[in-house]
Amino acid sequence: MREIAPEHAQPFLDGLTDLGLTARGSGADNIRNVTGSPTAGIDAQELLDTRPLARSWHNHIINDRSLYGLPRKFNVAFDGGGIMPVLEETNDIGFQAVEVGDGAAVAPGVWMRLVLGGISGHRDLARDTGIVLKPEDCNAVSDAIIRVFIENGDRTNRNKSRMKYVLDAWGFDKYLAAVEEKLGRKLDRVDPAHVAPRKPTDRFSHVGVHRQVQPGLNWIGVVLPVGKMLSDQVRALADIARECGDGQVRLTVWQNFVLSGVPDAKVAEVEARVAALGLTIRASSIRAGLVACTGAKGCKFAASDTKGHALVIADHIEATVSDLDVPVNVHLTGCHHSCAQHYIGDIGLIGAKVVVSEEGDTVEGYDIVVGGGFAETPKIGTEIWKAVRAEECPGRVEALLRTYLARREGPQESFQSFTARTGPEALRDAAEEQPALKAAA
Repeated sequence: MREIAPEHAQPFLDGLTDLGLTARGSGADNIRNVTGSPTAGIDAQELLDTRPLARSWHNHIINDRSLYGLPRKFNVAFDGGGIMPVLEETNDIGFQAVEVGDGAAVAPGVWMRLVLGGISGHRDLARDTGIVLKPEDCNAVSDAIIRVFIENGDRTNRNKSRMKYVLDAWGFDKYLAAVEEKLGRKLDRVDPAHVAPRKPTDRFSHVGVHRQVQPGLNWIGVVLPVGKMLSDQVRALADIARECGDGQVRLTVWQNFVLSGVPDAKVAEVEARVAALGLTIRASSIRAGLVACTGAKGCKFAASDTKGHALVIADHIEATVSDLDVPVNVHLTGCHHSCAQHYIGDIGLIGAKVVVSEEGDTVEGYDIVVGGGFAETPKIGTEIWKAVRAEECPGRVEALLRTYLARREGPQESFQSFTARTGPEALRDAAEEQPALKAAA
């Protein structure tokens, strides 16, 4: 929530509290961004409903002041194995619901696998520790992990004060031994061979109409223009959720939201009422995966107007690459904090000031990476262009997509798979031969 006038700050916070919400612990170097599966409890594919786990952890940290003011901010995510990913691999701590089969060191069934050390802005994703937990043990283990971090994190260098750097210095075995010492017990470990692979996610599951596990009910994903909506829209959407669904509005990591519990007979009404607000439940292949951080208009760290430029890119691609028939994620972030997770996008852009004169004058621009991935195909992307002016970026994205469509082995080959097969540098060279860039050169 932005642009709150100073005289409205206290009434605003009081109003949040009256609604059962809070801003406590939501900024600075606290544990924040506690996330769970957006379709928890309604997804036929999920192994576990993560809502009780996320709620319990939220209450745990909000009510313990010793978990505030860490060496650096801390993110924890719970993935239930459903069709919509949580991106727990980008978090400091991730819990993944997995099926453990016969022959393992623990009883077969659904367990929470522990992954540690994700921070995509620093080019690292969380790694499997080999540890599995009973769901009810997640709070105690998270608490111990964080207290080891509080005691040993580096507060002298903010660029290297996340948990990743303690893990890099110590190694996972030493860190986990310290966690077990704090817990007073050993944690269970399972050979990956006994863990079933994660079921595939669906990159369109957060937009449009999807069947719930409950017969006759649906969830409907509503597209937002790079995550922005106005208060009048929020109030109207609450009415739609209450009158046409189960009253819930679920947020996703893709900067949109989901209305759940919508009966079949109400789906058309929801679509029409959403459209009347200037929004839509339908998204093109480029717009469904379009993510942009706050940008220079709302964040002092950002080097570029990410939200504005993201919308320009989407408009350009819809007009010039109309045959794009598969989802492609484009992530724009304004600075090295990478709040928009640019390194895991198929195409990622990070804000940069581009020097345009001998006197050192600069304009807004981006460095561009390709080949990132998440969920069942996690990967950090590779930089292929530096200091591209913002107005040139739509043409660069167009050239990359045209190269992909011309040379892929078919729609079954994703942009990420194509990039890996071709090689990031070869993809760049081929894109530079596209008419969109040859003309600009």
